Order: sequence, then structure tokens, then C-alpha cells
Amino acid sequence: MQSHRAETEPKRSNNPGPTKTRTITTNWNQMPHWALLGARDVRHLTGLSNTALNCRLKECSFPVPSKHGKDRVWSLGQVREWCRSITGESA
Repeated sequence: MQSHRAETEPKRSNNPGPTKTRTITTNWNQMPHWALLGARDVRHLTGLSNTALNCRLKECSFPVPSKHGKDRVWSLGQVREWCRSITGESA
């Protein structure tokens, strides 16, 4: 005989729930060159992982970020220029 509680308790899913991801829908071409970008946006634009970004910063092969409190920020112009320099494109 099953208990009454087992009959009324909803079935539980193995799904842990929604993940905390952010969809970036910014149109980077419409932003001014002085717009500030956080590390997540820089990684999105450059395709670099966090580890690769930190490695390039350590090697001085990526623009040095400014500090805003504890956050690192880059200007969009710096990131665009770096992308152009590695792809060989002109402005």
C-alpha cells in the first residue's frame, strides 16, 4: 500500500533548471569607439576564452584594460584595432 503523500507529491525532473547565460544582442557597429566593454563582451567579440585573454594580457599582446572598481574594461576602439591588427585589415 502506498502512502497518501507519494500520490500527491509531484514528480521531480532531473533537469537542474535554467542556466545563467546571457544572450548578447548588441550591434557593435553602431556603438561609438569609446564605448566601454567588460571582459565578457571582449571575449564575445574576439572569440578568445577567458584563459586565452588572460594569457595575452600577461604577454602584453592585448590592449591593457582600465579598472572600474574591480572590473576590467576596454574601449571598443581598442578591441576593434586589435582585431584589425591580427587579421591584417585596414581601418
